[in-house]
Amino acid sequence: MKYKNAPITQSTRELTIEREDGAALVLKVSSVSIGVRRDYLTIYPRPTVPLSVTETKTGRKTEENWHDPKFRKDIDEHEYLQNIYIVYRVLMHDPNVSFENSPTSVEALRLLAAEFSASGLSEGDLVVILKEALKASNVAQEEIETAKAVF
Repeated sequence: MKYKNAPITQSTRELTIEREDGAALVLKVSSVSIGVRRDYLTIYPRPTVPLSVTETKTGRKTEENWHDPKFRKDIDEHEYLQNIYIVYRVLMHDPNVSFENSPTSVEALRLLAAEFSASGLSEGDLVVILKEALKASNVAQEEIETAKAVF
C-alpha cells in the first residue's frame, strides 16, 4: 500500500529508559506491524487443550482439560515468548540494538528470552517498551491497559 504514491513507513518513537547508574538507554521503538501475531504463531503455534476421557454409565465422555498442569505451563511459556517476540520485532530496526539470536524456532525464542534476561532489561523495561510500541501503533490507552494487565 502506498500513500500519495510513496510507501508508508513504519511509525517509530524514541524511548529513553533511565538506569540507576545515571546512564540511559535510548531506543528507537517501532510500531507493532500488521501480522506480527500471525508471524509468531507460525514459529510457535498455540498449544492445544488436552482432552480428558472419562467413562460414564452411558459411555465415554470427552472434555477439554483446561487445568492440565502441562498445558498451563505450555500456555504460560507461549504467552511469555509472544511478548519477547513482539519486543524483538519493535526493536529490530533500532540501529543501536543488535541480537545474537533470531526467533526462527521455539528453541531460538527461548534463547532470545535468555538473551533479554542476561542483557539487564527488567520486566518493567519490557512493559515500557511494549507500551511505547502500542502508542506508536495508535492503540488506544484502554487497549494499552488491557495489554499491560496480561503481561
